[in-house]
Amino acid sequence: MFSMIDDFKYVWNKQRGRYNVNIDNPVYDPVTKKTSHRYKLVGTAAEKGGEITFGPSYRLAMGKKAVFTVAETISRTTLMGENLIIDKMIKHTGMRPFLLKAFGKDDAQSILDLASYMLCTGNPLSPAEYWLENHGKKIITSERVSELLVRLNEDAVATFLGPWMSRKGKGESLCYDITSLSSHARHNHYVEWGHNRDKEKMKQINLALLSAKSTAVPIWFAPLPGSMNDSRTLREMVSRLKKLDVQPSAFIMDRGFYSQENLAFVTENGIKFIIPVPQSVKWPHKHIQEMRSRMMENISGYIRKENGTIIQSQTVYAPLPDGSRGWLHIYYDDEAALHRRQSFMEHYSRCFDELSSGETVDEHQKFYKEFFELGYKTKNGQKIKAKKKPETYFDEHFFGYWCIYTNAEKDAKTALENYRERNGIEVLFDDLKNELDCERLRVHSSAAMYGRLFIQFIALILLTAIRRVIEEKGAKFSKYAKSYRDVLRRVTSFSKVEFKGRYKPLYSTPTKGARLIFEAFEINLPG
Repeated sequence: MFSMIDDFKYVWNKQRGRYNVNIDNPVYDPVTKKTSHRYKLVGTAAEKGGEITFGPSYRLAMGKKAVFTVAETISRTTLMGENLIIDKMIKHTGMRPFLLKAFGKDDAQSILDLASYMLCTGNPLSPAEYWLENHGKKIITSERVSELLVRLNEDAVATFLGPWMSRKGKGESLCYDITSLSSHARHNHYVEWGHNRDKEKMKQINLALLSAKSTAVPIWFAPLPGSMNDSRTLREMVSRLKKLDVQPSAFIMDRGFYSQENLAFVTENGIKFIIPVPQSVKWPHKHIQEMRSRMMENISGYIRKENGTIIQSQTVYAPLPDGSRGWLHIYYDDEAALHRRQSFMEHYSRCFDELSSGETVDEHQKFYKEFFELGYKTKNGQKIKAKKKPETYFDEHFFGYWCIYTNAEKDAKTALENYRERNGIEVLFDDLKNELDCERLRVHSSAAMYGRLFIQFIALILLTAIRRVIEEKGAKFSKYAKSYRDVLRRVTSFSKVEFKGRYKPLYSTPTKGARLIFEAFEINLPG
């Protein structure tokens, strides 16, 4: 056990159930005459103030300064449970050959090891060496991690993405979307002001992502400048796919990508589309008006939701401007209409009260002018008259109606089912931000950023594969684990103990929950 003169700072790590142990490296700035504190992770401990398990790089760096006594160890314990699950998923996805061909043996293994670490912990990459050592993997110090991230530049990553997309996306309908990642980085030319989807007042990059509709497997990503809007990113993405010689059968996109120019562009490139039409687009309104009376009578167009309520649908043939075929699918959901009415009436009532009291809100001025007019004043306040009835507004804005425009599917029910499957890409973005430490982009250079995002992309592929097994076989172990994080935690304790000499290694006995998980993942336990 080490006996050190350093002051150690213990910070509880909830995810790992241990304390992270840090040392403070204060740096004095003679210009500002202030001292900044830079903490470095050096090890972990089971309890606050307790014995520290130091990381290998710290032991090496402090070897001459440390005063310690270490009993000669006769055994080495390696945590194997998480490795077994992730190795199974690596084999299942078939990604290893693509990584080997693109990056070589050493870097490919480092990418997989760091993606595994990120998947299991959700922590930044810098302290990965402690996790890697405990899981029997090659140790990668924070300095080596930084060097690897720079090597994983756009050109290097493209050598993986091209073949990967050709294999996983060939003939597939692809779900496309974009999200924003906030960042304080100063030396990253991607980081710019733009529309922040998380409503944060920070600069950002945009991250574009493609996934296969049938499997939800992520097959392509690209960081884009933070100021680029959704509509412009589509052209950028198609041009990159052409360079990778990938031809998807159809794009399933959100309404933010809708424009006549975009639809013409993807059609010219031989790609079909399924996309909802924004309410602000006027041309579908005449079709909705014409079909309102027919929708109730069109029993064959009824679509039953999971909660038992009905969506009514009607299809109108609506060719594209170039004359090629297209269909406008019109849907009406009475439940959604009621929700919109209630939300509108709450706002209507709130604005009425604001005008009556004289405590108006600047953002509501346009609404005041459209719906109300001022009457005479009384001792109890301002008299307000209704200028426009809410029912008129409901009719004008077709509450409860929405449309999907497509040249890929002429059946309204199938088109809606296909569009709903793009919800999987929303889950992928949620996983990236909340599970894989991507809510804030901490790397400062554009070169390191690309490598960092690529490792997260690999971790996302593995996470998707684990989720698929949980969806298909989760009933077998649902008593013990429901989420992918639960699955990995439940099997963490399964370990291998190797002894000095000629003894064979011993393996721990898995718990019942761990055993059921291993069986569901079709893993034959060693020993």
